[in-house]
Amino acid sequence: IVIDPPWPYGREYDPEGSRAANPYPEMSIEALKALEVPAADDCLLWLWTTNLFMRQAYELLDAWGFEEKTILTWVKDKIGLGSWLRGQTEHCILAVRGEPKVALTNETTVLHAPRREHSRKPDEFYKLVEELCPQLARLDLFGGEIRDGWARYGTSERESF
Repeated sequence: IVIDPPWPYGREYDPEGSRAANPYPEMSIEALKALEVPAADDCLLWLWTTNLFMRQAYELLDAWGFEEKTILTWVKDKIGLGSWLRGQTEHCILAVRGEPKVALTNETTVLHAPRREHSRKPDEFYKLVEELCPQLARLDLFGGEIRDGWARYGTSERESF
């Protein structure tokens, strides 16, 4: 499962000037915690977060019954939004429930890939997930793209549950 939550930045989006806001509907941390993530007993979960919501990301994992294992950091080719510092990285916490079967080889915790449209994750990330989990069903919650072999919930407008 890949989840890119609609984090509650609480600011109106202005593509010309805002440094930390979403162009789609947001959800509160409590609403995100209350989500019933459709996870198997043995499941791998990838949770996208920004620096601002790192602490809350772990709260979500606890609420959903997942144990964090490591963090993948996406290093972007140019800066993006940010309140204190302009972000050029985004993080994806890898967490598990039970004992999922994965095809680990020699992956790194760093993913270098270009920044694209707001919130659009790199194709290189999805390739990594597919290689690590070749035989498993895949779900992208709040994902904006239709991908072969992936079920998804949400649209490019990031519909909430």
